[in-house]
Amino acid sequence: MGPGGGGRQQVAPPAVIRPTTYRVGRSDDAIEDLHRLRKASRPLWREAERLIKSLAMDPFQGYSLRREWLGCRGLHFGSDKYRLIWEVRPIEDDYEGAEGDQVTPVIVLCAGPKTGLQEGVIYDQPRPSAD
Repeated sequence: MGPGGGGRQQVAPPAVIRPTTYRVGRSDDAIEDLHRLRKASRPLWREAERLIKSLAMDPFQGYSLRREWLGCRGLHFGSDKYRLIWEVRPIEDDYEGAEGDQVTPVIVLCAGPKTGLQEGVIYDQPRPSAD
């Protein structure tokens, strides 16, 4: 018997959970960085592209960044000599999908050598705009 002493207990139907869709984009700075990387080393560029592709499945891989990069994530590649930095944005309506669909934007902000830049390490660079 159900609560209250009468009849069958009502069971709520399972909630419909839509899988989260991540849409990966690139800032203008990231596009330039990847172009430079491609000219300098095709194998490093391919490794960076594989990492970027993997962000569509799991944008929370890597490590959280701090200070002016707060809210961003990063990954090492190229034998720990290069960094890929991205930002996971809040969920928004997916205007390209079906009505009611939502998407989580993932924006690659920059990719480049950890050190050896004229301006210092990659984390010392100004944070690129993702808009």
